Amino acid sequence: MNEWTGSDGEPTLADVQREFYGWECWRGPSGLYYARRPGRPRRHRALVQGEDPYDLRNQILRAIATEMDDED
Repeated sequence: MNEWTGSDGEPTLADVQREFYGWECWRGPSGLYYARRPGRPRRHRALVQGEDPYDLRNQILRAIATEMDDED
C-alpha cells in the first residue's frame, strides 16, 4: 500500500517531492509538472515533465533508470 495523499488515490506533487528527495518539482503556468536535479545548469531547467504528479513520478523513475544505464 502506498502513502499517497491525493483524494483520488494518486500522488500529489508533495508526495512526489517526498519520494524523490533532492529533486526540485513544480507545476508550471501551463499546468504541466516539471522536475530536475538541483545544481543543473539553468539551460537544463527541467529534466523531466509530466501531465500530472503520477506521470511526473513515472518520468523521474525513467530518468533515474536511464542515468543508471549510462553509468554501466
